[in-house]
Amino acid sequence: MAESLFKILEKEQKSRFLTFLKTKNKVKKTRNIELFKAQEAGNTKNLENEIGPNAFRGLKKRLKDSLIEFLSNELIKNEVTQEIKIIKELVVARKLMDLGCYNDGFKMLLKLKDKANSIDHFSLINEIYHTLIEYSYLDSAPNQDELYNSLIQNNQAQLNQERLNMAFAAVKKHIANAENINKFISDVYKRFGINHNEGFNFKSLYQLCVIANNQGAYSNDYYSVNLFFEEKVKEIIGSSLDSPKYRFYKIDLFLILSNIYLRKRAFGKSLNYLDLANQELLICSSDFRKTRRVQLETIKALCWHYSGDIDDAINILSNHKGSDLQLAHSQLALASFCFQKGELRESKKIITQYHRSDAFYEKRLGRDWVLNKIYIEVILSVELGEIELAESRMNSLIRRYGTFLKTQHQIHVLPFIKLVRYYCRYPEEVTTIKFAQKIEKAIQWKPTNQEDLFFMSIYAWLKSKMQKRNVYDVVLELVNA
Repeated sequence: MAESLFKILEKEQKSRFLTFLKTKNKVKKTRNIELFKAQEAGNTKNLENEIGPNAFRGLKKRLKDSLIEFLSNELIKNEVTQEIKIIKELVVARKLMDLGCYNDGFKMLLKLKDKANSIDHFSLINEIYHTLIEYSYLDSAPNQDELYNSLIQNNQAQLNQERLNMAFAAVKKHIANAENINKFISDVYKRFGINHNEGFNFKSLYQLCVIANNQGAYSNDYYSVNLFFEEKVKEIIGSSLDSPKYRFYKIDLFLILSNIYLRKRAFGKSLNYLDLANQELLICSSDFRKTRRVQLETIKALCWHYSGDIDDAINILSNHKGSDLQLAHSQLALASFCFQKGELRESKKIITQYHRSDAFYEKRLGRDWVLNKIYIEVILSVELGEIELAESRMNSLIRRYGTFLKTQHQIHVLPFIKLVRYYCRYPEEVTTIKFAQKIEKAIQWKPTNQEDLFFMSIYAWLKSKMQKRNVYDVVLELVNA
């Protein structure tokens, strides 16, 4: 648990935490600061050996308790200040009502209602309505019918948000095991009574967008993803619901919509959403901007790449060089671009930076990233004449992911791997009618506009061998067919 708590601490908070420890320490020999610094360095063994395991466990627990106390104070100070203020003022307003100061009490309660509305705190709004309705028999009270109708609307808004929260959680928990993604999503909506026509804020729209993106990712069918909520996005932009408190959700919503349209091959729409995300990022903190900048530029580079501008796509991602996990998706895209341009050594140099096990990367980056990395490794190894390495990666792919690759939405992959193996053994046959017939029998293609964008890019390499053409030309031909 202590390790998890350390991850919450931001850079500037660490110095404040050390000051906090110093003020708490009553005894000079307390070694909690020493333990904190050892934890930061990732080496606590020396301290444990020095003071013994029992004393070390006690010291670690005391440091953890101090960290919880510090973080709770920080989070309350930074994140729930408005909520606490409203609660305190609500207590005062109720006391005013008890003492018969009704005009001042009603005035204060109505102001508090607006404040609670501004942070979408439905339960606090309910408490305020409860007090207003309790005293609504008075002549100076707001209209009873209006109060009652507002209370019902607030309850409905709270129920809508909880329905979305439940749907969001249910999808994240079960989507990996769903055989029919579209039916699964539809059943989740029905189960929790989600009405497509209800108004949503940017947080709930973001949740719906994540569900839609998961639907496309797990089914490998972004073409069929239903963006029924997109009109709501347009309605909310610039409206009273376009609140700064939802800015982070709004940016992530735009980025996910951009990714979905990229995968649908609507590159213009994808770039439009990137522009909207970028406008919002300009007024965010530098730390948040950094976390989203790489994602934004990766999607932009992919749009340019598939629109025929490979050089600019490579240039934009070349600024992100490194083996950091945060850069993993951009680096994988860059390796693919370099491969398609014929810069094989550069592509291999990028890929080999990520040299840990598939299990390590799957845990941190997800299965899709690992699969795409293996696909690139296989065709890159074949192209460089490293056939044994290609065979090894294909064996690893089938051994670890064979069952998953037999599912309906991954049905192309295993036949494709068999064709690559055949090509490795009989390269002279790749341009023959016999090989073309093998492909025709092995791979059951969807209509062109429904095929997965990234898989088509991998397949383009094999087709380029069959036709003795440039890989990137074939990629553009398949994508824009």
